[in-house]
Amino acid sequence: MELSSTKSKFKSWLVILSAIPAYIVILALLQIAFGAILALSTNHQLIDLAALDRDYPMIWQLISVLAQLMAALAIIFIYWVKIFKNSIRSIGFELSGSTGKELVLGFLSGIFLIGAIFLVLLLTRQIEITDFEFSTKYFLFYILFYLLVSFHEELLFRGYLLGTTMQVANKYIVLCIFASLFSFVHFLTNDFSLLPIINIFLAGIILGQYYINTKRLWYSISLHFTWNFFQGPVIGSNVSGNKNMQSIIQQDLPGKEWITGGAFGFEGSVIMTLLLILLIVYFELYLRKRERVSAQ
Repeated sequence: MELSSTKSKFKSWLVILSAIPAYIVILALLQIAFGAILALSTNHQLIDLAALDRDYPMIWQLISVLAQLMAALAIIFIYWVKIFKNSIRSIGFELSGSTGKELVLGFLSGIFLIGAIFLVLLLTRQIEITDFEFSTKYFLFYILFYLLVSFHEELLFRGYLLGTTMQVANKYIVLCIFASLFSFVHFLTNDFSLLPIINIFLAGIILGQYYINTKRLWYSISLHFTWNFFQGPVIGSNVSGNKNMQSIIQQDLPGKEWITGGAFGFEGSVIMTLLLILLIVYFELYLRKRERVSAQ
C-alpha cells in the first residue's frame, strides 16, 4: 500500500512538473510569433529579439510579458483545469470578505519593504537623490507592465506550482523548493552573487507564505506589484538587476554594494535581508494565530 502511494505521488510530480518544459515551449513559440509580427510591422528584415528590444523597448517589453502571461494561462488551462479538473477561480481567485483586506495588506507590505530600505539608505547616506523626473507615459507603462509581471509570476509560481505540489507534499517543503526556483529564474540574465540569491529566495518565501495558508493570490499579487513598481519606476532602484527606462527619483550609490544592493538594486542589500526575515516571521505568527482563532 505504501509502495503504491509512493508510485502515485511520483507520477503526480512528473505530471505537475511536465508543465515547466511545456510552458517554455509555448512561451518560445509566442515570442517568435510576436517578434515576427513586430518585425514585419516595423520593416525589420529578421526576427532579432535583441534589436526589437533596443529599437522598440516599450512595445517589446509589453509584448514579452504578455507572452509570458499567455503561456502561464495556457498551462493553467491545460493542467489545472483540464488535467486536474479544477476551476480557474480555485487557483487563487476565490472572492471573500477578506479579499480587499488582502490586497491592501500586500500593498502595505510592499510599501514597508521598499520605503523602509529607501529611508535607511538615504538617512545613512548610502544613496543620494540626484534628480526628480515624472513622465506620464512611463508611469502608466510601468503600472501596466508590472501588473502583467505580477499576475504572470504569481499565477505560475504560487498558483500552479504551489497549488498542485502542496497537495502531494508538505507545504513548507514545496514552498522552499519553488522559492529556490523563483530565485534561480531571476538570475538567468544576471550575475550570481550571494545576497541577491538569498533575498530573492526570501521574497519567494513571503510571496508563497500567504498562499499556502489561504490558497488565495490577492496578497501575493498586490505585494509583488507594489515591490517592483515602487522599487523601480518610483524610487529609481534597479529591479532584480534590470534598469528601468525612467524613474521619478534618480539616485546615486556612493555607499557599499552589500548595503545598497549595487547594480542589482535593493534586492541585493543586507538591509533587505533583515526586513524580509522580519516580515516572514511576523506573517507566520499572524497566520498561525488566525488559524487558531478560525479553529475555535
